[in-house]
Amino acid sequence: MDVPNDNYIPQNLPLKVTEDSSTTTRSPNVLVLDPNKYEELQLKNQNLLKDQSPEDTRKKINILLRKYITKLFLEKYGNKKSYGKTRLEKRLSNKTVEVNNNIISSPLNKRIPKVDQESKFLTADTLWSLKNKTIGKIKKIFSIFTVIKFNNTECNATNWAGTWQGVCYTSSECTQMGGTAFGNCASGYGVCCVFRGSCGDSSSRNCSYFKSPNYPDYYPSTGPVITPTTTLAPVTTTGATPDPRLHWYYYKKGRGDKELDDVLSSKQTSSDSLSCVFSVYKTNSDVKQIRIDFIDLDLASPTNGTCVTERLVITGQNSNDQIPVLCGYNTGQHVYVDVSQLNGPLQIMVLSTTGSRKRFKMRICQYTDVCSTSQNNCLQYYTGVTGVIESFNYDQAAMFNRSTPGYFNNLNYAICIRREAGYCSITYRNVQGGQTYPFQLVNELPSGQLTVPQGQAGVDILNCPDDYIIIDGTRLCGDRFNDGSTSANFSMNAPVVDTSAGPIVINVRTNGNVTGLGFKLYYTQNPCT
Repeated sequence: MDVPNDNYIPQNLPLKVTEDSSTTTRSPNVLVLDPNKYEELQLKNQNLLKDQSPEDTRKKINILLRKYITKLFLEKYGNKKSYGKTRLEKRLSNKTVEVNNNIISSPLNKRIPKVDQESKFLTADTLWSLKNKTIGKIKKIFSIFTVIKFNNTECNATNWAGTWQGVCYTSSECTQMGGTAFGNCASGYGVCCVFRGSCGDSSSRNCSYFKSPNYPDYYPSTGPVITPTTTLAPVTTTGATPDPRLHWYYYKKGRGDKELDDVLSSKQTSSDSLSCVFSVYKTNSDVKQIRIDFIDLDLASPTNGTCVTERLVITGQNSNDQIPVLCGYNTGQHVYVDVSQLNGPLQIMVLSTTGSRKRFKMRICQYTDVCSTSQNNCLQYYTGVTGVIESFNYDQAAMFNRSTPGYFNNLNYAICIRREAGYCSITYRNVQGGQTYPFQLVNELPSGQLTVPQGQAGVDILNCPDDYIIIDGTRLCGDRFNDGSTSANFSMNAPVVDTSAGPIVINVRTNGNVTGLGFKLYYTQNPCT
């Protein structure tokens, strides 16, 4: 039997006794007999099996059979001394065992304790009964093993520190590759192996994580605390609860959990809390894009539209791929980075000027041309008939906010949406379920006067010279979301429909003068008619 490439464990090995004495080879699985408990077998670590020769396999099975048959014989006939070989011993010394139609010899090299003279003369029925009993016992033992194959597929695991995406490996493989086992997969035969790193670490594994030290707690633990903002978020969050990532909560939840030690062991002191750098290497040269999901990104607010106190900086991407500097609250956001020309590492840096306490958790996945979902040079990419797009730092945490909502200066990027099959247009709204999500992109004249009166929607270049989004070729700005196509009342929000053909793209542009709240838009693709 050829050794499969996947992880496996042998099962249901049919055994029968034959008079032949030929030998064989089989998969290099090592069966070890516990000397104190003959009926228990265990499988050696499969990494050792590579060095196992067919001759060693044959010898080990011979020893197993010899010890077990000897045990059965002694249990039936006792340990009385006798002279000369018994007919059973002579008969068994010529036996072989056939495993999966392959012959393995089983000579009895060690002497079996002699039975008394009366026991020497065994009838044919007795020998046949003992033989069948032996075979049945061995078959029963070997049947406890199962041939298990599993692919190294994506898996998800949840522990008290959150949800993690990993790859299904054996426990030993996960350890060798530097991963952390979170839960089981492949019906318990594998572990969900998660690859995580923090400040100063690097990874070439797909879908690895970059997290702040002692996440989900803030770091450094001795750093100053940013006073939570009292400014109301532009979104009313229902069912607000205390942030489940607070230290007291997870310490209580994790009490007695061995993974708590893993978190505490990664604590970082304030002396190195001003710079936290994580390097990402491409898994292979075919990787064209890297997607970074901000599972949790809670940094300090921008100052007048510029990230100063704390900021996320990404470097190493293609020269024509602009990645803005980010700060504030961006949990749930993502960016795509084009890396087709990248030879060295992509570096993700969280930089600070004060050493205040902060936290973050990012998932980093790599894509080749074959499996890439995003178009080139789209900073963000969305799929589905319905969805939501929003500017960076638009939302706030439900409680214990560290940032104030507001977009950044000097933005220039594209948001792309995949056009689904059978859909020809797309409608955007900033009102969903009776809730209005403020729209605000501010423009000023050199004199300081607003180009659009407060409470009004702005359209086209005269109203929107600097800060705007483009939908269906039209610039939109001001304090209302309305392009005038469905409602001429620019003091009201109104749906905006994009009927253009080709890729669905929303361009975002800002300058360095003034900023506002930004935007949060719900989209729905409309079927072709």
